[in-house]
Amino acid sequence: MALSSDLEYGLVPESSQRDWRLADAIKSAIAYYEASDSEPESEEKTRIKQRAAIERVEIEHQSSAAIYQVFPLEQLSLSVGDTIPEMNTALLAEDILKIVHFESPIHVKMLSIRLLSAVGSSRSGARINRSNS
Repeated sequence: MALSSDLEYGLVPESSQRDWRLADAIKSAIAYYEASDSEPESEEKTRIKQRAAIERVEIEHQSSAAIYQVFPLEQLSLSVGDTIPEMNTALLAEDILKIVHFESPIHVKMLSIRLLSAVGSSRSGARINRSNS
């Protein structure tokens, strides 16, 4: 071990130090793997792993689809022939709240379709379209 004591005192050039460290690392790696190769394998390593048993269970499927219900239009204060822009704002707001509470969540377009259906119309005019925007 004269080389290691020379390394401690800095008497070996730096490139030789790197070569010596590399050679030492290789020797210790070889010794480690030779030692692990000579050990007898344990039963756990040699035993073939058994497959896990899979238990199948039948599940009853229930329909999880919600049934969408449309608010009954006859319960609104709007009636066929009314014009929405000329209707009392408080009554219109009350009808809107009834529909929203019953059908929520509801998109603004679906809400306007419900209101238009109540007055017997299938399309909205420019004034209603502007108020929806």
